[in-house]
Amino acid sequence: AAFTLVHEKSGVRFEDFLLDGPGVLAKGSIELDANGDVQSVNLPVLATSDGDKASIKADRGSDGALRVVMRGETISLRP
Repeated sequence: AAFTLVHEKSGVRFEDFLLDGPGVLAKGSIELDANGDVQSVNLPVLATSDGDKASIKADRGSDGALRVVMRGETISLRP
């Protein structure tokens, strides 16, 4: 894993996030609030198996709900 960590009063951001290993590839950014709760995720590259082509985006709304959208041609979420 590699990333640039940005500290702010409201929480932290993982910019230029890269997770690359056997069976997984994820690139993008992640933002957590001061309590460590996910506020947003933007992973335009997400693969959990060879040949996967997907992306995921999540944002926390004003009502506290985390809205997640996953798009892609193929993705395998099997262990």
